[in-house]
Amino acid sequence: MVTHGSDLQECVSWCILAPPRCPADGSPQRYEAAVFEQHENKPVSVEHKESLGAGAGATSLSVCRFYYRALVNFTSSLVYGPELEDIYSPAFSEISEAMVDTLESDYNRIPGVQTVNVVLIKKMIREDGVDVFVELDVGSDYNSNAEQIRSVLYNVVKEGAIASYVTSVQGFQFRRLGKVKTPPPVEPIAVPVTPAIRPCMTDEHKCGDGTCILMEYLCDNRADCRDMSDENNCGTRQTVPPIVPTTPTSTTSRKPVRPPSPPGPCRADQATCQSGECIPRDYICDGERDCNDGSDENRCGTPSPCEPNEFKCKNGRCALKLWRCDGDNDCEDNSDETDCPTKGPGDRCAPEQFECLSDRTCIPASYQCDDEPDCPDRSDEYGCTPPSVTSPPEESIEVARGGTVTFSCQAVGVPTPIITWRLNWGHIPLSGRISMTNENGHGTLTIRDVKEADQGAYTCEAINAKGLVFGIPDGVLTLTSSPNPGNCPSGHFSVQGRCVSCFCAGLSKNCKGTGRYRNQISLRFTEEEDFKGVKVLYPSRPGTPPLSSTQLLVNPELQEFQLVDLSRRFLNLDSFWTLPRHFLGSKIDSYGGTLKFKVRYTLARGLSEPVEKPDVILVGNGRRLVYNRGKPTPARVVNQREISFTEDKWQHSNGRPVTRDDLLMTLADLDSISIRTIYDSHMVSVALSDIVMETTTVEFSTMGHAYDVEECRCPPGYSGLSCESCSSAFERVPGGQYLGTCAGCNCNGHASACDPISGNCLSCLHNTEGPQRPAGSLTAASWTWTSSPRATPAGRDTPGDAARSVPLVSRATPLLPNGKCVPVQGSKCDSRGSISSSSSPCSCKNSVAGALCDECKAGFFHLSDRAEGCLRCFCMGVTKSCSSSTWSRDQVRGGDRRSRTEPSAASPTTCTTGCCPPSFRGDKVTAYGGALSYTLRFEPLQRSLAIDGQPDVVLQGSGIFLEHFSKSRPQPRTPSSVSVTFRESSWRRADGQPCTREHLLMALADVSVFMIRASYSDLMAESSISDIKMDVAVPHSTGNERALEVEECSCPQGYTGPSCQVTTTA
Repeated sequence: MVTHGSDLQECVSWCILAPPRCPADGSPQRYEAAVFEQHENKPVSVEHKESLGAGAGATSLSVCRFYYRALVNFTSSLVYGPELEDIYSPAFSEISEAMVDTLESDYNRIPGVQTVNVVLIKKMIREDGVDVFVELDVGSDYNSNAEQIRSVLYNVVKEGAIASYVTSVQGFQFRRLGKVKTPPPVEPIAVPVTPAIRPCMTDEHKCGDGTCILMEYLCDNRADCRDMSDENNCGTRQTVPPIVPTTPTSTTSRKPVRPPSPPGPCRADQATCQSGECIPRDYICDGERDCNDGSDENRCGTPSPCEPNEFKCKNGRCALKLWRCDGDNDCEDNSDETDCPTKGPGDRCAPEQFECLSDRTCIPASYQCDDEPDCPDRSDEYGCTPPSVTSPPEESIEVARGGTVTFSCQAVGVPTPIITWRLNWGHIPLSGRISMTNENGHGTLTIRDVKEADQGAYTCEAINAKGLVFGIPDGVLTLTSSPNPGNCPSGHFSVQGRCVSCFCAGLSKNCKGTGRYRNQISLRFTEEEDFKGVKVLYPSRPGTPPLSSTQLLVNPELQEFQLVDLSRRFLNLDSFWTLPRHFLGSKIDSYGGTLKFKVRYTLARGLSEPVEKPDVILVGNGRRLVYNRGKPTPARVVNQREISFTEDKWQHSNGRPVTRDDLLMTLADLDSISIRTIYDSHMVSVALSDIVMETTTVEFSTMGHAYDVEECRCPPGYSGLSCESCSSAFERVPGGQYLGTCAGCNCNGHASACDPISGNCLSCLHNTEGPQRPAGSLTAASWTWTSSPRATPAGRDTPGDAARSVPLVSRATPLLPNGKCVPVQGSKCDSRGSISSSSSPCSCKNSVAGALCDECKAGFFHLSDRAEGCLRCFCMGVTKSCSSSTWSRDQVRGGDRRSRTEPSAASPTTCTTGCCPPSFRGDKVTAYGGALSYTLRFEPLQRSLAIDGQPDVVLQGSGIFLEHFSKSRPQPRTPSSVSVTFRESSWRRADGQPCTREHLLMALADVSVFMIRASYSDLMAESSISDIKMDVAVPHSTGNERALEVEECSCPQGYTGPSCQVTTTA
């Protein structure tokens, strides 16, 4: 409870109204009600509390407190050194804080208030190595259940990790200390350390020193008693059967069976997994599972509440890294000023100080450029400039797994800026593999032993007292794929230890497992009457009329597509749901993946007659495959279905088994995916929801590699993972073993692609068109274009001036007998994408491709009249695959805002009238390309002076400040309509630097401040803002135009939103 002033008495009185009751076996203690001062967040002094409490009849409370002592084995994951013997050392404090944070968060789940304190850290030598043990004190208020207190700690230890340290139940001890009475808070609390010997339970063994261990630990070749008595006389002692736990929290759980240990213990630079494996110590809590059992990523503590450019103080507060060792107590516990560099020999001022020029006096470094002169000569305020990145990190780095990579960033400014880093706009995981340096405005980020989890966009951030700036562009780290392991024969590749034959459409026997990652296509029903392209078909009765809106429903709350047939008119017919087109086409990379969906159906009362039908039917490339391996589907519950795209799960429609080649042929060109709707002859409704189909992506994904998918080395003319497609300038013709043959387009070099069905040459170049010769009709490879213009076979003389030779570009079948190659009139380069629309051939802008410069290159989208042609995919730096969104424009509106002021000076950007309502804040990334519009009217007082040089709109988001300056000045007493476009050209940064597209999108992704200027003179009588509208985009149809400038990215796992701006994983 936070309060101040007169509210303190009420707070103290409130704390006293419900004194806790002590259990019979607890000893009461004195406890002061905790009162805090507002803003300062500090406990009020005891004297102050007493004086406040006296007026409210305050009294002390009786509190029941119990103390327990525990001994926990941290194996060799904790490197023991002399510094751990000093409880005041930074090493001891760091370990202690990590353990306390993790354990107290677990104790919050049970009744009472539990506090954890690390007493000491010690090492115990065993035959095969050294274990480090930690003694913990657990204090409990209002909870006398010792078994419950012990169970929480034991279960955490049993899970295998506390914070980033690996734990073991070997040698675990827990006992209650003597009852004590806590003295008043003004005196230090003395915690007794003399343990009280308790009798051992029936499932425990009593050691020689009187302590107790679980009976399962006897004679396990590892000493658990301090005197090692549990390993004596093991040859004659009978084995005690383990006690099976009766509840999940029982402390008598079976001791986990140890897996075979590797030869010898793990090295000093390694950590031991719970399964017994050895991994590099740097791999613990680095965001990627390295132990087979995942124990290296368990109990890694809670994510830091601080921003990447902040550090966490010991008291839990966050402070800018810029404030570290600057001579100011910013944390309020002085933890930001500990372990700072010291003054060297001959240095006049310490590293955390600034030296004035004239008298060489030393002042705190935080005083430099704080807009207040502190040096007599004002030298601490000379030349102050915000940071500017002069050398951003390398834009793209590829490295093999296990390699080392270094990003560097250089910035200038006064004071000298510091460099911090972000990964995908978030924290960089703490790991011994990752190191950072920062000196004189130059920062480096080095990653050793690179792993998949290290992939992403690394952002350099420069900060000083005058501001912060991000380096553009980001440095993107990607992992290069390595050949598949395994010693498989030629024509095969290795998948999880087994050799699989190459399919490669029968064209090649050279393949490997792909380096691509698993990805997902998903579909959820979130809007009423929006079926997302899913249809209901009746294959056996194609003439069945469509269902009505009362029979086809979408329940947004349950996210279900429902078929309702209370009158039993159509659910007794053979029907299927069919998936939309983005689930179809080439899905050969779904092999080895799954199709998941949920179904739920209800029955007519008292009737049930289950029916057997295929769960899913695939149709593609002339094949019809059915999936009949489904489990029973009960009524009235949500049934999760998981369909595997592996040949052993499928059959042909005639019952014949499916081979791997059959399934891959079908997936190479899916015509339809049908999901059954009928599960019982007496159904009255059925619902479909949560459709997810696995594919692949070249971008990193936490779903892991798609090892089942082959990647073939295709012969010329073929492309695709399995050579299932024809390359550019080749067309599919019948023949060949599987999908046909890719024959070169007969376009004689003046078209790069053919229609796969008709063979028509697409996008004829160089002003040519006309019928192409049929196969075998002519042998001439080219024609001559004369000034007539007439085309004749090459090599013949033609009347007129033969200007140049132009190959024939035409169609596969002549339109007319003896058809001719004639020039195309008016085929010009696309002016939006070409440097010059009259050049031949077309000269495209950097972001544009295509024969006529009418297509965007990969990594770009939305061709327009902009100078750059296409927009670069931003996608928060996590992917480079995007397209123009299919979303529709909509608007966010705000109410009128009016302010009448007294005759006094007004702030040029006062918030009184200009702050936009909450609906304009938050995630507004879809506003890009749209506009903010409003109507402004203001009335200055007489003899007031105009204010110039102030921004008309201020936007802040994600720590980025942007300003818009209108080109025209509104006139007083006259309503002025203002429109501000959300494009980078309309904005600039607060430091005067240009705004980039990345800056604007980052700010729009999390808008925290949105202000419209209200004051245009120093003395204002009145100002008003009305009709405030902000263009955004929504996924459903609004009747407005498409938001083509809004990108729709192919986001990797863990990201969602049009620009992948929303994270869905921790």
